[in-house]
Amino acid sequence: MDTMSTINVKYVITPYKPVTTTLSLVKSFEVTDFNIPLYLYENKNVRPMIFSPKDVVYINEDKEEESYSLVIGTKRNPSEHVFIECDVCLSSNINNKFLLDGQITVLKREDGHAEVLTKFNESRWIVFSQTNTIGWEAYIDDNRTPIYYADHVFQAVLIPAGKHLVVFKFKSFSFLQ
Repeated sequence: MDTMSTINVKYVITPYKPVTTTLSLVKSFEVTDFNIPLYLYENKNVRPMIFSPKDVVYINEDKEEESYSLVIGTKRNPSEHVFIECDVCLSSNINNKFLLDGQITVLKREDGHAEVLTKFNESRWIVFSQTNTIGWEAYIDDNRTPIYYADHVFQAVLIPAGKHLVVFKFKSFSFLQ
């Protein structure tokens, strides 16, 4: 898999022509008195900010090198196939293949906060393409819920069937409270 898609890079500015077909040229221009060419490319494989994957592979939470190798080394579409670090999921019957029905409506998205309305006929994962760092909290219908690592770095929450309001909040220094 392409590393830029893994870490969710949408644009690249470079003086070089890329060797990958996942980038499309947005604009080219020349800079400095020496007319150095500069290119702006868009990554066609960038994942959405908030989405529900159709396929999930569960991996161990405490095997970081193994999970990193899987995420980087597997050819896949990052907005359809996601690795989730979840020991509980490995030992349970939590589904990892999902129907394409369901709905996600992003109500609000700003720095440190996102609100999403979901409606699914079955339990499903949603992925928030925001780095899962200390300070983030997730709530389903005002009840705090665990955040799992998606693709080694992003946030994932398991949403029960039905209609739910999902809120992601960043509370700075919440680890000190």
